[in-house]
Amino acid sequence: MDSEAFENLTVSSLSLQNCGLRSLSYEVFRPLLNSRSLTTLRLTSNSLTTLDARFEPFFRNLSFLSLARNPFICDCKLMWLSRTLQRKRRADSDDAFPRISDDRLPIVLDDDHPVCESPNRLRGKQIVSLTTGDFFCGPPQMRALEVDFSDLRVGHSKTLNMTGVVLIKCAAQGSPEMQLVWFRRDRRGGEPTRLPGLRQVAPGVIEVSISHSLLAKNSNIETEDTGEVFTCLGMDTYGNTSADLSLRWPTLPLPSPLPSSSTSSNRNLMEPSSGDSKYLDSDKGQFQSDRLDEFFFMVRSHFPHLTSSVTTMKRASLFARNK
Repeated sequence: MDSEAFENLTVSSLSLQNCGLRSLSYEVFRPLLNSRSLTTLRLTSNSLTTLDARFEPFFRNLSFLSLARNPFICDCKLMWLSRTLQRKRRADSDDAFPRISDDRLPIVLDDDHPVCESPNRLRGKQIVSLTTGDFFCGPPQMRALEVDFSDLRVGHSKTLNMTGVVLIKCAAQGSPEMQLVWFRRDRRGGEPTRLPGLRQVAPGVIEVSISHSLLAKNSNIETEDTGEVFTCLGMDTYGNTSADLSLRWPTLPLPSPLPSSSTSSNRNLMEPSSGDSKYLDSDKGQFQSDRLDEFFFMVRSHFPHLTSSVTTMKRASLFARNK
């Protein structure tokens, strides 16, 4: 639509139905708003997904407004429209009897009310019927990280390399459409990669198991473990939030040879032996936590040599080391 389409015009009724409109420019309609001449506006059957909040006083003063059959995205940006339609409905109801003979009576049939196309939880719902609880207008917030080392075991192996597995969990608060993902990168500045195998254990809570090869100290392979950074990222329409979890994996001492007795040969290689006691904390229930700005960090561990830290997007850090 031309930017000067309504310049120097006096228009009382405007119908833009079935025009394929994808957006409505406030600047184009400004002359009509300033002239206060427009009383009827029909925008039925277009492709409008949202509307500029600056239209609120304009729409509120119309005698008749039709917005039906548009694929509206009912997010926070459209809350103003819901409230405007509700105010108009109350005002129209109060004025109905005095204006019963008025040809411009602004009562619209239910079938002609604008409805939500998305999100799915609001699909088909009339915009005028939405409540504040249907909208989520703030960015998501990171609430908690949990690192569970409980299943990490060190035992004898025929090789110098062993694999450690840790469970990490992330909780965030946001809209029902919020997406949570875990990314992994090393400290050398490599590109982050998205972790596969994510499991949603509750709304706004995901967990994933991560594994890492643990090297023996006197291995012939000279390796410096610079550690890894795991980022939990929450994203929705209104913004994003993230928290970084840093893990530095331990280097293990070379285990002693296995006994030659037949009773020991069937031993599960991933179970700790009595000789591992100085590297393992036998208390699986060991727990420590810290709270900072309502952000909760939990560590469950029996491994005394694994260091972890967590950083929220506020750049606040929490460090946990089991000793």
